[in-house]
Amino acid sequence: MTQTVLDYLTKPEPELNYYQNLDWQTPTYNSDWNPIENIEEWTDFNYENIVKRYYADLHQPVNPDDLFNPTKMWERIGMNNVYSERGLEHKILLKNILVVSSVLPEHLFIGNGANTAEEFDIFPDWGTGDKRRLNRQDRFKAILGGDTKYNWSHCEAISIIQSSPNGYEYHPRKHIVRPFEQNQHYARKLGICYQFSGKEDAFLFQRFWLSPEPVRTSPRPQRKTRFQGHHQRVISSSTVSDVGSSIGAMSVGEPDLLPDIAGLHCAEVPSTGRPDGLTPNLALYALIRMAAEDSQLRSEYPPMDAR
Repeated sequence: MTQTVLDYLTKPEPELNYYQNLDWQTPTYNSDWNPIENIEEWTDFNYENIVKRYYADLHQPVNPDDLFNPTKMWERIGMNNVYSERGLEHKILLKNILVVSSVLPEHLFIGNGANTAEEFDIFPDWGTGDKRRLNRQDRFKAILGGDTKYNWSHCEAISIIQSSPNGYEYHPRKHIVRPFEQNQHYARKLGICYQFSGKEDAFLFQRFWLSPEPVRTSPRPQRKTRFQGHHQRVISSSTVSDVGSSIGAMSVGEPDLLPDIAGLHCAEVPSTGRPDGLTPNLALYALIRMAAEDSQLRSEYPPMDAR
């Protein structure tokens, strides 16, 4: 029977054993990160819409010799036991990054975040780029970023955000939200709307949206402390193109002008896949394709099935 790209991307992952990381500490924190103001479920990022959107490409036949399949080696080398974030990174590389990479269009790639690094404080674990576009460091221009998070309770983070309409800066467990803040910072600095977080039990696919208000009618929750030289916030309009032009025209030493992000949509895809058939690999493939089409931050986005 002929195997298609869709068949390949929806194969179930082998079961892994995860163990509590004894060295786990609170997530990375930077005072330049802004609090998350809103988080909503990304409801139309689902199997049906993804397959409709990329039907022709997903139903292309594939040559098994061209595909990456590490499953046979997992138990032999002990990769089915994960004890740390580094081990989780290895799993994501083998079972997600390399698998998806083998069926992407030739001009697209996903790999180490250094491949798309543009600034010293913007270094996601994973970077996706278009080989036809370079950034100011002569590396590939980032269109999507991703981070690895081990033993992170994203459900608790979402609950803290949604139950704190006036901000969560005084919440005793506010550190749980930091991974979302980190991805939001990547989105603001790079001017791109898509990010993902790879966990041991799920992938979280995120789309950030801009504030539609030319002038805010309510104050943004503020950090209690700031380092000197922190990034200056800019109230955005519908896109960040004007902000990007301003950044390009600034001289060294002037504060960065960053767009104002109002919130994010988040789609969780368990490692075992969703009941509708959506797997992390199919979702990651779709997010990369969407980012290649248009990764610009906006205040509103068209529905997934509107093409």
